[in-house]
Amino acid sequence: MLPGLVVIFAGLAVLTQVGADTSYRLLLTGLFVAGLGMGMTMMPLCAAALRTLTERTVARASTAVSIVQQGAGAIGSAIASIILAALLAGKFGVPASEGLLTASALLADPRTHQAAAIAAADPFATTFVWTLGLAVLCVIPAFFLPRHQPLPAETPEPEKTIS
Repeated sequence: MLPGLVVIFAGLAVLTQVGADTSYRLLLTGLFVAGLGMGMTMMPLCAAALRTLTERTVARASTAVSIVQQGAGAIGSAIASIILAALLAGKFGVPASEGLLTASALLADPRTHQAAAIAAADPFATTFVWTLGLAVLCVIPAFFLPRHQPLPAETPEPEKTIS
């Protein structure tokens, strides 16, 4: 799981360098690398979570893990959106609730696109810095995950009947 986290960090580190003139190729590369790291992290995480369970409880636990992943992803996206909206609002001098809308409108207008792109670049990069920082915090619980396959539980031998 730790190698996957390192790959996520590498992808997010690329995204922290966003500027007004950043190419789509660089953005897509950073997103692809971060997504690859997420894929490398989720499978070992699920395996570690389900490894010690009995066959009867795996179905429920698998569902619970999926629910937690979806919920955590939604919360993480919401946090990143709030950070970005607040930073954009500060750049464009509007209330935080209007930050994303104002930036989108200014970027869509050809007359203000270049100035808006320059102003919006720093908030995007800063949001990815926050995202990278929060991702680094994932290393802490990763050290508490089991590193080895648990020993199989001993099953009692069936009683022999004398006939």
